[in-house]
Amino acid sequence: KVSQAISGEIEFDQLLKKLIFLVSENAGAEHCLLVRPVAGENKILAHYRNGELSLDARTAETLETGGSLFHLARNTLSTIVVDDVEKDERTRHETHPPHRRSLLIHPVLQKKELMAYLILENSSPGVFTADRVQTLTILSTQIATSLENAELYANLKEALAQSQALHLASSRFVPNEFLHLLGKKNLTDVSLGDNIQREMAVF
Repeated sequence: KVSQAISGEIEFDQLLKKLIFLVSENAGAEHCLLVRPVAGENKILAHYRNGELSLDARTAETLETGGSLFHLARNTLSTIVVDDVEKDERTRHETHPPHRRSLLIHPVLQKKELMAYLILENSSPGVFTADRVQTLTILSTQIATSLENAELYANLKEALAQSQALHLASSRFVPNEFLHLLGKKNLTDVSLGDNIQREMAVF
């Protein structure tokens, strides 16, 4: 059901909202981030905490994205689970926000290429069990595909809007009546040397 809900959404913002909510709900996260590497920086695309969701696309800081383990997940492209950040040798020397006791960092891959990270947190220890990690892993392929499709759709919409704006601007300089006389539907159909001769009566 979760996979179908994600795959059925094509609008990018709506997909982000649905995706992060469903992932948080099924994985037991109180706090969830969807982080996307963009031009050498990590951008938080969606942020979920205790039922509240925001889409702010801000630059992520190391602390809020899982501390030093975030870099390990990025470099190894592997899922990292910490049952208790206060006791785990990898994290107990770091400063953590109060909502983080359990931590899960999961790279989202598409054809072995990194698309995004899911970072899940809970204020109680031992939340992200093997079953929940397995569920997230199964969903990961659909998440990657849906993100890619939604981005393609967004780019197509933007290109179409630009094309329509260009057509509107060009029509101010090349009237549609002139194109009609040339037997052309669009300005792009006009070739160099196209011309037409008509008789004109002068009174």
